[in-house]
Amino acid sequence: MLLKVENIVKHFPLPRGWWWQKKSKVQAVNDVSFSLEGGKTLGLVGESGCGKTTLARLLMRLIAPDSGKIYLEGEELTSLKESKLRPLRKKFQMIFQDPYSSLNPRMTVGQILTEPLKVHGMGKKAGYLNRVQEMIDKVGLSRNAYGRYPHEFSGGQRQRVGIARSLMLYPKLVIADEPVSALDVSIQAQIINLMMDLQKDMDLTYLFIAHDLKVVRHISQRILVMYLGHIVEEIDSEHLESARHPYTHALLSAVPVPSPQVARKKIVLTGDVPSPINPPSGCSFRTRCPYAQEICAEKDPFLDSLHDDHRVACLLVKEVPPFSDLEKNSETR
Repeated sequence: MLLKVENIVKHFPLPRGWWWQKKSKVQAVNDVSFSLEGGKTLGLVGESGCGKTTLARLLMRLIAPDSGKIYLEGEELTSLKESKLRPLRKKFQMIFQDPYSSLNPRMTVGQILTEPLKVHGMGKKAGYLNRVQEMIDKVGLSRNAYGRYPHEFSGGQRQRVGIARSLMLYPKLVIADEPVSALDVSIQAQIINLMMDLQKDMDLTYLFIAHDLKVVRHISQRILVMYLGHIVEEIDSEHLESARHPYTHALLSAVPVPSPQVARKKIVLTGDVPSPINPPSGCSFRTRCPYAQEICAEKDPFLDSLHDDHRVACLLVKEVPPFSDLEKNSETR
């Protein structure tokens, strides 16, 4: 197992407004556990504000968790000091969401791609040029990109530079934080296909984060569904139609159907997303769930296995039909 995460928790304290006010905290990530095999892609999907990016930053050790453990190739990262963690950072790299703000506008592409090699002292300066040109070719950019600045490229080309930078150290794990959400749909397909080709060529492992379930399903073998800091469902992408959590149902119903003869019935969730400062008792999704009962406010659900490859955090999972059964009610034109 390349990556293993056990019971990760991260809360951000808020400043107290008045002396009589209770000190509050944002509960960004709550008791998240999962594992990822080498050479595979694990998708993480959920709406904005559910804690996806915070989880990515925790895995990168850009911020420290309040509790829980993270293992990379069996080595625990959470207790390591920066001096011991630094040599390991070349094993896990990140692709950022915004290709415009994640690249230094004052550096050329050559300088941007050379920087990771310098920071980690990999190779000699004489070999930097060949390494950079090799990576520029891998991501599909022209050779003259070496001396150009980020503002001279389109959004898709900039993201190719960002991908190249993340791969300069030949990492084993790449955490992609919504790498295509800022791009046009046509460009999204090109970047996704590029990442899949690079995965085969370089034996990469991806944690792919997005809010678009259609994109996540295309690139991932397994999918985690996150809501308000909790993982509410884990399922194989091939069996996604068997999803049992009501929140996953709502996400699936929003995916367009590529057929003019079928009108998918959308599941519209009522109410607003609860505040992570003051989440509801029991199940975090109960305030918007069409199946909610009194027990949902009393007990906190945990990820329970329906099958070996399917886990759901729902107290009423036996009463919730799989999404494929709801699909049968779709109208045919």
